[in-house]
Amino acid sequence: MPAFRTNPRAQSAALESHVLRDNPRLSFDPRKLDTDLLVWARSDLGTIMNDSTVSAWADYSGGGNGFAQGTASNQPTLNVGGLGGRPELFFDGSDDHMDGASPFGMITAKDSWTIVVVCGNGWTYGGSSGNFYQGRMIFGGSGSGAAWPSLGCSAVVGNQPRGGFWNGAINPTCVTHNITAGEPFILALIDDSGDMFGRLNGEDGATYSSAGSIQSIATGFTLGKGPDLVSAQWDWWNAGVSEMLVFDGALDEVQLGNLDTYLGDRYGIQL
Repeated sequence: MPAFRTNPRAQSAALESHVLRDNPRLSFDPRKLDTDLLVWARSDLGTIMNDSTVSAWADYSGGGNGFAQGTASNQPTLNVGGLGGRPELFFDGSDDHMDGASPFGMITAKDSWTIVVVCGNGWTYGGSSGNFYQGRMIFGGSGSGAAWPSLGCSAVVGNQPRGGFWNGAINPTCVTHNITAGEPFILALIDDSGDMFGRLNGEDGATYSSAGSIQSIATGFTLGKGPDLVSAQWDWWNAGVSEMLVFDGALDEVQLGNLDTYLGDRYGIQL
């Protein structure tokens, strides 16, 4: 009887997948920071395909806080030639979106958290019904309006990516800096014991003092569209998303700088 032979190519591919899943080969691992990582979605890993569209996007933080979309017509596509020559989830600006986990349920101190997103080329600024409803929405609250912190790009009050949330009484909003529509960017929103600020490509914006905490109605968020409010004149996101991270606390300047360097190098974004 001939000896059983393994398929070295298949074995190598399986090993590669296992290694990347459990311990991605990176010079910087956001799971090693002092602040716990709650969501880590990378579009070069963990995308579940439904033919040509993406039905689920895995979370590599270990928390199981990934994204999903069961309706095929609302699923983003996977653009294999995104930032840095890596794949990216591409949202069509019409109805593509994915649902995520409850922020109130996952975050420990409701006034201390960090959200970071990397977005690709070709996006445009959207309109707005006010400072908080930020035009083209990268993500926003689902089910309970704008309770979950929202990030977007609006032409109102200058061409500046911005973020904000409903704190139970008002909508504190942080703008960052001017950027030309279509340019790739690393955008962060940080709430540091109630004081909130935005950060764009490594540069901090102004702090909104006493912004407060996310509320218990923040039961989920939706990637690719804005808050679920009838009065909000938000627009759907119309470009790629390469990576998204949520931390259980406010990253300090050293941690933010290290994260920016990793993301900038990885996706070819000038800081």
